[in-house]
Amino acid sequence: MSRIILILSALVTLLSSQIIVNEIMFKPSSIPEPTPEWFELLNISDTTVCLRGFKWSDLTHTPAVITYDSIILEPGEFALVEEFGYRLGYCAKIIPEAEWQRLNNSGTDGVILYSPDGIAIDSAIYTAENYPCIDYGISLERKYPLRSGSIASNWNCSTSRTGSTPCKENSITTSDTIAPKLVIMEIMFKPRVSYEEWIEIYNNGDTTVSLNGFVLSDPHYSGTINNDSAIVEPGEYIILSESDMEAACRVIRMRAWPYLNNEGDTVYLKTGEGLIVDQAIYTAATDWDYNVSAERVSISADGTDPNSWKPSPVGATPCEDNAIWSPVSESKISLTITPNPFCPESDGNCELSVKAPWNASVQIRIYDLKGKLVRDFGYCRSATWDGSGAKPGAYIAAAIIKQGDKIERRLEPLILKR
Repeated sequence: MSRIILILSALVTLLSSQIIVNEIMFKPSSIPEPTPEWFELLNISDTTVCLRGFKWSDLTHTPAVITYDSIILEPGEFALVEEFGYRLGYCAKIIPEAEWQRLNNSGTDGVILYSPDGIAIDSAIYTAENYPCIDYGISLERKYPLRSGSIASNWNCSTSRTGSTPCKENSITTSDTIAPKLVIMEIMFKPRVSYEEWIEIYNNGDTTVSLNGFVLSDPHYSGTINNDSAIVEPGEYIILSESDMEAACRVIRMRAWPYLNNEGDTVYLKTGEGLIVDQAIYTAATDWDYNVSAERVSISADGTDPNSWKPSPVGATPCEDNAIWSPVSESKISLTITPNPFCPESDGNCELSVKAPWNASVQIRIYDLKGKLVRDFGYCRSATWDGSGAKPGAYIAAAIIKQGDKIERRLEPLILKR
């Protein structure tokens, strides 16, 4: 039953990511009578989506449920989320039960849309002063449905004679251009050292692409690539990193980084004009190990489907084909100890790390030379030992890897100095 629930949850997240905020009325008219604030949702997918459990927030409040009803949005259909009921267009109307989160008439504000499982799937951010054409009763419309809603240039005032287009195609909507064939292939979102996150990009096209000016973001933070050497040739990998790191391919350190959530997040790669080139939605259980990346199960897999992302069976594969693409051989199972020998007084701790198939259970233990158990770290793929309570000398570090009925062991000598 839990597996069924997990699959359904992943499916909901996948479909949810195709719902966008398409229009915002943050400065409604009060003449001849008060009218509500509202925002419009649009289903840009080719599949029906149920809006039950969707949430929203402005930039200062916590997410609130939009509706508990099973409102179905067909492909290309609209729905209005209103502050209170009013005569606005002919589509699904939703008045949230929770108190309305008032949108600012001046300064910066916006609408963040969340899937039923709480993942931010779209954001519509505006700074009112950027749009001199805004007046009471005039909405902000989204120009490009596939481009980010957090970019100011993707919004402008409605040119409709009525001031807005609720339940209709926007008056300023423009067709999107073709994006470069760049694919988010691997995500290190839970490094043991918090500032060592990175994302691997693959050029799946047949032309050279410069990433200079591209934007990497999640729904809350973004960073722009400002590096003339951010060039990726066809069939090559490039690493976008929060910090300086060594790798077998080009690494671009970004000064501004979209800090990734350990429990799950949405990652966007966009051109400088806001066109979404690729999007990745991953989720992770609380027992996801540190220093284990999320690998895309195939180049053609839908990155917005959380089932398309699995733990790397070897920890991580920066600048290489994902290890999950093929069965892992015994040669790819390893136990690494750093430093070794180690002295607690000068080195602090030693780090034990295991590379193993993603669907294997892994235990890490330390024994003395007589076979007596010194430390049991339980089920994990990485552990830290400070040597407390142990005498200087030689020990055995053991990794027990169980995959189905098969059990593999890796033993390595560990030298403790004082």
